[in-house]
Amino acid sequence: GSKLTVYGDLKFQQLYPLSLRGSRTVYDTALLDKANILSVEDTQFTTILGDYFARNESLMTERDILYWMPGKSDTFTLDIRYRIPKSAVRYVPATSEVLKFSWIQYLAVGVVVYFVVDWALYLTHRFELVDSWKVVENRPKEHDF
Repeated sequence: GSKLTVYGDLKFQQLYPLSLRGSRTVYDTALLDKANILSVEDTQFTTILGDYFARNESLMTERDILYWMPGKSDTFTLDIRYRIPKSAVRYVPATSEVLKFSWIQYLAVGVVVYFVVDWALYLTHRFELVDSWKVVENRPKEHDF
């Protein structure tokens, strides 16, 4: 063939949520690093792909459409066109972020509970669902002079 055209989506994929603690130095080295090459197997394409897919974060192609132009030619042309759609990045939020977004939820639940309890107490006293009595002491106050 003389030409291969590829259309598709390039999507971000992660296995586990990211941690926000400290700086990330996980991928500071390249997949094909001179310092890490100990044998010929380390430079093989299957080894590099295996190392890449062992990472937490990776890019995956989806909805690939391939067109192979047949013919005989001295040159081969590879035309790749990927769209990059928005992707969600999962992470473990810090305590301050959880508190920032949860305090309003606690307040909303607290207000509802307050009004339900207040209404229940009002009905209990209004319709005398529980026996109760008032004790009034008519003793005169004693003055300390």
